[in-house]
Amino acid sequence: DVRVRMEMPVEYNYYLDLNEPWTFHWREAEQAIVVDAPALRGATPAVDLAQMRVEVVEGSVLRDEAAVQERLQAQMPELLRRAAERKIPLVRETARRQTRLFIENWFVKVRFRDAPVKPHVLDVAFADETAAPPLKPEK
Repeated sequence: DVRVRMEMPVEYNYYLDLNEPWTFHWREAEQAIVVDAPALRGATPAVDLAQMRVEVVEGSVLRDEAAVQERLQAQMPELLRRAAERKIPLVRETARRQTRLFIENWFVKVRFRDAPVKPHVLDVAFADETAAPPLKPEK
């Protein structure tokens, strides 16, 4: 067997596609808005190639170590993309807070600028989350 280790700094970025559907629900009792936002997505991970280190951990005279390195490098974009997807749960609450701030600064301050009561964002749910039970209509 040949074992190759690659180490490199990787920056993961996440985003919401603003062109995808958004839904805003008004909650009268709380004077608040509940937001259904698009799915949280991982951008292409940014790799610092200048700091990449490749090391043959276990070599073999019977195997082509260079070919193993090349295959690993060819697989790296897909491996990093999958890693970005696996990390979404780790950044979800930060994304929820940032989305709430975005909606409050972009939508609420503009739409309700002259309103006597300024609503707040009660909750943000992303389309890729397990759906919560629908809110019961208020009477």
